[in-house]
Amino acid sequence: MKLGASVLVLALGAGFQAWSGTPPSPPNILLVYTDDQGYGDSSCLNPSAKFKTPHQDRLAREGMTFTDAHCSDTVCTPSRYGLLTGRYSWRTTLKRGVFGAEHPCLIAQGRTTLASFLRENRYRTAMVGKWHLGMDFPGRPGDRDWALPVQDMPLDKGFDYFWGIPASLNYGILAWFEGRFAEVPPSQWTRKKANQIALSDYRIAPPYQAKHAEGLMEVAPDFVDSQCLTRFTEQAVNWIESIAQDARSGRPF
Repeated sequence: MKLGASVLVLALGAGFQAWSGTPPSPPNILLVYTDDQGYGDSSCLNPSAKFKTPHQDRLAREGMTFTDAHCSDTVCTPSRYGLLTGRYSWRTTLKRGVFGAEHPCLIAQGRTTLASFLRENRYRTAMVGKWHLGMDFPGRPGDRDWALPVQDMPLDKGFDYFWGIPASLNYGILAWFEGRFAEVPPSQWTRKKANQIALSDYRIAPPYQAKHAEGLMEVAPDFVDSQCLTRFTEQAVNWIESIAQDARSGRPF
């Protein structure tokens, strides 16, 4: 789970109206969920943090900061499950750790999620970033028809829109997905490459190879790991801008 910043876009900003005898307009909501971020990594909480986080600092300064928070787990899959369902993941088939990109979705069919609850209350919902809760891909590695839609994924769990990657970079099926389809099918193969700057780390970057071999991961020709956060941000902003008129006309996001 080296890289795993994911942006769960359910809305943007806030803005409760003062009570005037009529119910206030529901706020827009933006929820940003990150992996491997420690309590002291934000400069608003730790003046000695190695990184400056001016935008987080502004949110803390102009909004509200909570200093006692709890997470259902320290790794990707169970913590995401807890966030979206309000349940411990250990009540599912996953009893420890995480799973890869290709796995039955941990969220059972018909279970209420944060996204489905908001949608029932007229919210537009989107998830941009790393899903890592399981998807049902067509076919098998080396024998797939990417013209067929992916099933049991964010669009089936309450989200109107999805753009992102299936799981962490070390678990394969590396491609940019919009909705149920890969923008460019993962038709090539790769393995983790040593990062010469930080040898304990690794990279997912070209050149890739055309033939399948044991231990290789499926990858799209245009996929480069260093583009993840930039592309996530661009797509989240694009989606927000695309539905801004709905928000102004009374349907929040």
